[in-house]
Amino acid sequence: MKALYNVGFNWDIGLIPFFKEMNEKHKEHSQIVSVYGSIQTDYARSARSGSRIPNIEWYDFHKTCELLHNAGIKINYTLNASCLGDLSLITKHGGGLQKELDIIADSVDIITTAHPLMLDFVLQNGLDVDIEISTILNVNTIGHFYWYSKIPQVKKICLAIERNRDIGFLQVLADAIDNRDDVDLPECELIVNEFCNVGGVSCEGIYRQSCYQCHSHNVSNIDETNKYPMSRCVFSRNAAPESWLKARFILPQWIKDYMHLGINNFKITGRTHPSTYIRRVTEGYMSRQWDDNLLGLWAQLETIWKGFGEQEKAVGTFPYNKISCDDPLIDGLIDHWLQRPDFRCSDHCFNDCNFCGNRFDGIVKAVEKEGQQ
Repeated sequence: MKALYNVGFNWDIGLIPFFKEMNEKHKEHSQIVSVYGSIQTDYARSARSGSRIPNIEWYDFHKTCELLHNAGIKINYTLNASCLGDLSLITKHGGGLQKELDIIADSVDIITTAHPLMLDFVLQNGLDVDIEISTILNVNTIGHFYWYSKIPQVKKICLAIERNRDIGFLQVLADAIDNRDDVDLPECELIVNEFCNVGGVSCEGIYRQSCYQCHSHNVSNIDETNKYPMSRCVFSRNAAPESWLKARFILPQWIKDYMHLGINNFKITGRTHPSTYIRRVTEGYMSRQWDDNLLGLWAQLETIWKGFGEQEKAVGTFPYNKISCDDPLIDGLIDHWLQRPDFRCSDHCFNDCNFCGNRFDGIVKAVEKEGQQ
């Protein structure tokens, strides 16, 4: 079984030869099977403010899709706006939306949706595409998978991020997907390099939904007086740096562990970021090895309003920049969950478990010891 990757794509055609190179180099165990992203449109909205989405002509859109197909890579279009406002997008502008979706569907293979009405719109208008359910919808139970299995076009679901370390649940889900005879459940996809949390607490239930809703209406977070909600998330993690360990990231060297659970579909974030970042992180996951700073796997939020030149500065403020991710202090972190498959962080974190805090203290001491040598 190979690891199958869905990679964030910024519509830079220069990345396509790189994707081909990675697929050939790592063909024994890893493949980029699709890329995902969106472009600026009038009606087919995404959960990103317009300033962060490429503005390209339809001709260039189709040409890029053709080049990707020639490279053996599918295109997953992110139609993942989670808020439709007063629904005028459908009731008054349905014709415009339909026209744009017809153009998009001519070139893409998959559409990701994050709103039930948008899902209905795609289905009712007979678009010849597969559908993926976005992680924004927070699908987190086998019952959800069963519900979406009633829609034949839904082939994959990007699981709620908070489930990434619920090992027992992932085992049961993978078994149900592979072995149930009564129903054909959609495939499960896990996001690997998402560090979103609020001081170690799940962002779901705090800022996450409002963040996507604002961006669905092109409310920019670049406003220097607000930066909502990103500046609040940044502050919360700076105030409690052990929260980075509580994020539900999956290191490249852990991919094999998740595949042993029966999961082999993985999503790499980064569709609104520079190609240098996409290359670096994608190569890490394709090779299943990341020896660099942990925080380098994620595009730091400060880069949204300060530019990507802020990435290295933001990453370098954390002690991880002095410890490789193949160090047992970090690489061995996952053993806490693998050895306790029924342990759920949602039941114990901020209650009777301080594993991540203790591990963070150990990392700080290791950094201090290294500095004294």
